[in-house]
Amino acid sequence: MSTQHILQTFHEWFFSPAGPGLSRIPFAAPINTENGLTALTLYRHNGFQAELVLGQTCQPYRITLPQDMEMMISFLSGSLEVSCSSWSGSISPDTPEETFNTTSPSPDFIEQPHPSREGSFLLPTDEDFTINFPQKNGILLVLSKYHTGELHSCLDHISTIEPLKYAA
Repeated sequence: MSTQHILQTFHEWFFSPAGPGLSRIPFAAPINTENGLTALTLYRHNGFQAELVLGQTCQPYRITLPQDMEMMISFLSGSLEVSCSSWSGSISPDTPEETFNTTSPSPDFIEQPHPSREGSFLLPTDEDFTINFPQKNGILLVLSKYHTGELHSCLDHISTIEPLKYAA
């Protein structure tokens, strides 16, 4: 079997219903950037939206939701610090950077999906929710419900917080 045929078969699977389901990337505003965050809309249909959000190291963010909006965040990779009433704590990177500097990771390790480690949070609408990526850039999956006919990104509800100033 030729490489072209193998890649064509992989392409067909990738965009099929049995694949990862990325065939619903929307035409309107699929990429949004604001406050050092980038959101790629992977799915927007029938009032539901899934965005892959990439955040920068050491920049804290505040999420404030309107009363009629619901949002769920799942931690996918990097590091994360969270502060809210439902859960506060941190998730550090899986593999310290020094591991990559001293030895080459095995091919099996490189191909493994990142464990989510139960990092999903339903955001409360009655308080501010703060996040930070303290050790490595972070990757989050943000699921939200929107009203039909509206075009919003989760980034519309996220603002930067000035980094803490430490005394010398």
